[in-house]
Amino acid sequence: MKTSCKLAIHLDAGQLTCCLWKRVMLRWKIAAKESFPLQSAPAADQVLAAVRGLVIRWKLVPETPVIVQALPGTGGTLCFDLPAGAKDNLLPLIEAELAKALPFPLREIHYAWEIDKTADATRVSVFWMPSAWVADLSGALSRIGLRLTEIVARAQIVAHALKPASAPFWAFLENDKDQTYLHSFWGALPAWTSCQATQQSGLALETLLLATNPAPAIDLYYTSAEAPTALIGGSGKLRGQRKEALDYPELLLQWYQAGSVGILIDPERSALLARLTPAAIVVLLLGFAAVGGMWWLTQTTQTELDELEQHVKKIRPTATAVAATEKRVAAHKQAAAALDRLYTEPDGLDALDAVARNLPKKAWLVRFNYHDGLVEAEGYGSGTDALLERLKTAKNFSGAGRCDPQLATDAKLKPFCVAARLGKTGK
Repeated sequence: MKTSCKLAIHLDAGQLTCCLWKRVMLRWKIAAKESFPLQSAPAADQVLAAVRGLVIRWKLVPETPVIVQALPGTGGTLCFDLPAGAKDNLLPLIEAELAKALPFPLREIHYAWEIDKTADATRVSVFWMPSAWVADLSGALSRIGLRLTEIVARAQIVAHALKPASAPFWAFLENDKDQTYLHSFWGALPAWTSCQATQQSGLALETLLLATNPAPAIDLYYTSAEAPTALIGGSGKLRGQRKEALDYPELLLQWYQAGSVGILIDPERSALLARLTPAAIVVLLLGFAAVGGMWWLTQTTQTELDELEQHVKKIRPTATAVAATEKRVAAHKQAAAALDRLYTEPDGLDALDAVARNLPKKAWLVRFNYHDGLVEAEGYGSGTDALLERLKTAKNFSGAGRCDPQLATDAKLKPFCVAARLGKTGK
């Protein structure tokens, strides 16, 4: 049975981890996982280099959505209280608080928020990312046919995973390569994340806890081998401590399936369908129509739709205007037709594999077409003369040459287009 797919990318200081999510019926599962070591904090070009090979190996179709867990310290988290009289239209109040707290205009960031209402006040937690960082990452992914749809803060995943019921204020301490992160929380809401270089002689966290913690005592969770009291010299602020080993790829999937929402970068669907892709809906309808199971489909999907409707009010203020869905549907149909033609012609996959293996390191494919033995490949990059020479000398190809690229060009990107005819091997 066909399934819809998503790509989840986890950014850490020392490595980048990619997970392929596949949706079977009504549940998402991790179908494949691969990690790549990094020498420095991941930038857009490092993400592109790591993910490019997975597009072919995992057979990711164009416009595959990508959800990214950001590296702590890339953006930021703010937590503040609104007046008790604040009701439904919270956006102007939240924007006013952000404008006071941040030293740059709101148009330079992407952000999302969570709220917790009490009798006395409305507490708001805001997660934000620089727009320039988001644009670089989104542009890098779009070059290989992927679409950045959502960014999640690690603190959001930690809050969902641990969520201690008896701790109004608590913190989570973790080490990532040569960095130490301290995430602080008000109940289930992330309050702030602090980052500092790990010191061999100990961590200067006691001052940070005393300065930022308004509660008389806190619960502290940690991932390091050594207990925090040994690292910070024993703070009177610590009420309790517990070691936790968190599997972020699995926790992100659980967070997502619970209906939680991060920063929506490309909200082309309505808020109600933020967790039901058009492809998944079509597959479900066709599958159950074939076996006469429409009644069962109605009953089983109604529960999920009811749960998603509870998140509409939270998502609606952060979502921008909904883009026209007709363009997305046409793109999916075109991609599906190309894949069907590729899989039904036996030599098509061989041709794609041969072109991919001969592709230079500084080049990538954007369009590949195979029909009746004719291969056409377009993309961007340098060193493509070597690709053409390899195709000319390959025993399975004949008549290799250049063709006119249909891709856009600018000062940074150099398009290329090659064509060849696949020979009838083995005959």
